[in-house]
Amino acid sequence: MSAVRYALRNGVAVLHVTSPPVNALGAAVRAGLVSSMERALADSATGLVVVGDGLTFPAGADITEFGKPPMEPSFGEVMRAFEDADIPTAAAIHGTALGGGFELAMSCHYRVMASCARVGLPEVHLGILPGAGGTQRLPRLVGADAAAEIMVTGRQVSAKEALALGAVDAVVAKADLEAEAVKVVEASPVRRTKAVLVDGFKDADSIAKLKARATLNAPKSIIQCVEAAVCNDMQDGLAFEEARFRELQGSTQANALQHLFFAERACSKVPGVSPEDAVDVQAAGVVGGGTMGRGIAMCFVDNGLPVTILETSADAAAAAISGVEETYRRSSAFKRGRLTEEALTAKLNLLSSASDVDALKDCDLVVEAVFEDMAVKRSIFADLDRVTKPSCVLASNTSTLSIDGIAGAVADPARVVGMHFFSPANVMRLLENVRGARTGPAAVATAMAMGKRLRKTTVLAGDDFGFIGNRMLEPYGRECLALLRHANCGPELVDAALLEYGMAMGFFQMSDLAGNDIGYAVRTSLGLTDAASRDPAVEYSADVADALARAGRFGQKVGRGWYAYETPRVPSSDPAVAELIAGFKDASLAPDVTHGDVVDRALLALANEGFRVLEEGLALRPSDIDVVWTSGYGFPRHRGGPMQWAADDVGLAEVKATLDALHAARPDVPYLKPARLLADMADAGAKLGDWEKFL
Repeated sequence: MSAVRYALRNGVAVLHVTSPPVNALGAAVRAGLVSSMERALADSATGLVVVGDGLTFPAGADITEFGKPPMEPSFGEVMRAFEDADIPTAAAIHGTALGGGFELAMSCHYRVMASCARVGLPEVHLGILPGAGGTQRLPRLVGADAAAEIMVTGRQVSAKEALALGAVDAVVAKADLEAEAVKVVEASPVRRTKAVLVDGFKDADSIAKLKARATLNAPKSIIQCVEAAVCNDMQDGLAFEEARFRELQGSTQANALQHLFFAERACSKVPGVSPEDAVDVQAAGVVGGGTMGRGIAMCFVDNGLPVTILETSADAAAAAISGVEETYRRSSAFKRGRLTEEALTAKLNLLSSASDVDALKDCDLVVEAVFEDMAVKRSIFADLDRVTKPSCVLASNTSTLSIDGIAGAVADPARVVGMHFFSPANVMRLLENVRGARTGPAAVATAMAMGKRLRKTTVLAGDDFGFIGNRMLEPYGRECLALLRHANCGPELVDAALLEYGMAMGFFQMSDLAGNDIGYAVRTSLGLTDAASRDPAVEYSADVADALARAGRFGQKVGRGWYAYETPRVPSSDPAVAELIAGFKDASLAPDVTHGDVVDRALLALANEGFRVLEEGLALRPSDIDVVWTSGYGFPRHRGGPMQWAADDVGLAEVKATLDALHAARPDVPYLKPARLLADMADAGAKLGDWEKFL
């Protein structure tokens, strides 16, 4: 069947794009659009309307064509055919007209939009810019200021806003969309977007702010293209756009962002587990009404799922509900009116609390979210096993403890799974689900399906200390601590280097935020804070962190940690910390280090552990590791993730050689010894995509 159906109705050609599921503008669709335009002109049509069948107007480029040689006709040819047509053309927009789909609509002379539809140019998220005339046509429709903001942010625009800006000509009910678009071309003359002169930037302050935020290549180029639209005619502007597009295409940043685009689509797929295995969750429970438990409960109610919070007493249960309401009322959505009082009431009506575990007997999913103590968690799971129905999936929000250890308290371990939310759970994108040795396919499928329902970026991990993210955080943090001992630097220099690289937070800032007492407690539970119980042949760089915790410097919550916090959440250097570090400094191994040295040492430790995680089967694929670190740990998206960094930015051979040199200098540091998988791949000159051949 043709990708574009042609019909002539009372002299108006109506083109239906029929390429499910999202009518992507692949080569067949582009060819169909051009040939249908030629047919309309040959038929002496009086106008032309393009419509998307099914879910949406064309939603953008065909992602299966990414990285392949371009196929004819080009996007530019399609846009010129519609804009230069001698008959009036209109786009009838429903669903989400994004990227090339919105560019197609803008090349039409008129745009009619369904009231529930959205438009946008999100290419910036892929490290590129709209390359089919979007940077030149949008400013001509909405002005330079609005166009720059829409493209630099990549946000979607509602029908109401699109009409107010001038991006579309009419907003109608979806049922009337095609008929109204036909009426427009019947009653209107040819009106080419390229003939419109662009108003210059009117708000110098807003553009200055955009430029200040445009630290990456794609947003910088987008602003340059909008400036070109102001100063040039369409022909010259399109030539400038094409040149900037080619510069971005294949760049390191574009490759990294596109790597994550595909990685985030792959991570939800679990071999051997079918979505059909998932339990139909109609009611959920959360054990623990603290910060994490409340956040998880909010995730459920935000997506229409009734949830019961279980606490140890009636007062604690009531406090949990009050805490949820307070969080909503403090949110920007509530303060700005996006969350109305009526909508908040509806959310709170989905929320209940209890102090008796029997209240969870009808739940289909229960998530435990209490503090990290194996005995406490096993006790809770034993109680849940007693009262919940056999089909109920029992999940733990543990960030480090063994899922198999917890599942040992349950008669049927197959229904126990890890669901590691990141704090604050109602904000953070990442959900790290954990499969134990005895976790069944129904529990895995339910956890993955729930992640999708909660609109989380969801990754499946294996069951070992720290799973994927926290397992890798350990050597990363150890090397940051080692820099304090072995280099002429303090936490300020380490954090400054990591922030400059693009990390959302420096390691020591992150430790202060999380609480230095938490890491100390974990190390104590592992017997590491007692020098007599440690292996003397292995370097222990966390002794300075232990001393910090023993001094009561737990971080932001007490106003002092690695930094002083005279103003809440604003770190400042503290001479007392420098004095504390000096007591652990190895003067014979304290050279000056650059920001680049710091980043290399921290990321080498991080990526090397990533290869161990992969080798041990804790991650299903290398790209899952990159998703975990970019979605949950602040690794810069434009760098692609630690595995992308090692393979593409540095190269596996160089990573191995540098680790070999570091390990030779510090043989008592196991995490610096190249992982077996990394070493084998580097020696063979293999690509990261070949990793499974070396297991």
